[in-house]
Amino acid sequence: RIPAGQAETMDVETLDRGLFQITRSAFEKNKKRLRFKWAGGEPLLPKIIPLIRAGQDKLSKLRADFPTLDISQVILTNGTNNSLEVVEELKSWEVGVSVSMWGIGEGDDRIRGVRREQDKYVHVIEGVKRLHEAGVPYNIHYVVTPYNPEQFAEMVTAMWDTESEYFIGKDWNWP
Repeated sequence: RIPAGQAETMDVETLDRGLFQITRSAFEKNKKRLRFKWAGGEPLLPKIIPLIRAGQDKLSKLRADFPTLDISQVILTNGTNNSLEVVEELKSWEVGVSVSMWGIGEGDDRIRGVRREQDKYVHVIEGVKRLHEAGVPYNIHYVVTPYNPEQFAEMVTAMWDTESEYFIGKDWNWP
């Protein structure tokens, strides 16, 4: 593991070259769809998000240069940085967001080892609500670990049972 503050970020030139090479390869292999996943560490951190921002121009150009290829993108995130400003930017990028959750409430906080107030479950849910209200496509994926399989049924209830008091979107004008 790289110590905090010592990780290096890919430069934009390398990103552009990689996005192009992958897209060209998919096109040459007659693929119909290509999905880029922004992941690793936490892609919505202030140090990383400028790289994703820079990638948006390249993806727009690639969509124009390879019109027969359906190019999409998704950001895999722990959801701790879904501020209003970040969500508004995501909305403009034509990107889906996949939020990792490891449990419900304090169970999620405990299993993830939350150290900062802004990283707590309640704030992650507020960020998911912001995604929902902004119309940003999103999903929630449950990360199974040796410490949380007993919470799986509770997570399913929180995601799907609109009559449950634990339903994640109970106050959101859910469709």
